[in-house]
Amino acid sequence: NVHPDFLHQKFELFGIDDSRELKARAAGRAVGGSRVFVLEIFSFNMESANAMLKLMEEPVSGVHFFVIVPSAETVIPTLRSRMAVIQLGGSTSKSKLEVEPPSVGKAEEFLRNPPVKRLALAKKIGEKEGAKKEITEIINGMEVIFEKFVFDGGKWKAAAKAMEEIQRSRQFLADRGSSAKMILEHLALTLPRL
Repeated sequence: NVHPDFLHQKFELFGIDDSRELKARAAGRAVGGSRVFVLEIFSFNMESANAMLKLMEEPVSGVHFFVIVPSAETVIPTLRSRMAVIQLGGSTSKSKLEVEPPSVGKAEEFLRNPPVKRLALAKKIGEKEGAKKEITEIINGMEVIFEKFVFDGGKWKAAAKAMEEIQRSRQFLADRGSSAKMILEHLALTLPRL
């Protein structure tokens, strides 16, 4: 952060203290004409999302926020409604596959196994350091895979059901105190095999 009117920060979990600090920084005076905050947020807790919502409802003049998240669904709907959502990664499965090959590969490996092996993989992944992030990447890869099947003639119903499970799981994953391992175990039992 070289310029006083520019802030770029990354957060694994954007907490209430981070939200308070952001509010205080946004309230400060700009050196130039406007201030820009670029925030890369992996996940929110409910308190920090609500605090950020208040900041968005009462915007400070000349302050611009760019919030980068793994998926728009990780942002609570009331906060998301105060933002302009820009989807990156293209609109087709092919371009998404080009953007996220590691997560798609991990998801394919997971989905090709029977439920018993999936549960063993979920346990192994869930015990690692940084499990929540890895599980989120796998879920992102699953979404890309099943999105492709939605447009494939005979598989669209199963793919649509899988997409619903993935979206619901993504919402639970964003909750504070959620068990990423349990969410992956749920998907291990509910998603169809490739």
